[in-house]
Amino acid sequence: MNADLLSDVLNTLPVPVVAISPLERIVASNTDARTLLGQHIDGFHFTTVLRQPDVANAIEGCLRDH
Repeated sequence: MNADLLSDVLNTLPVPVVAISPLERIVASNTDARTLLGQHIDGFHFTTVLRQPDVANAIEGCLRDH
């Protein structure tokens, strides 16, 4: 799925959402997420943008467990 299509899908969700690749980079985000976290977050390592330890631990667990 390309990033534009993924962003379109994420924009249908009523909450801020980011998609993170196995390489730990934000590959897509919806409008609400970019409003909350910054307009140019796509491509950044998730820890650069999401600074909450509990959120980072949850993401790392998901990536580790596939």
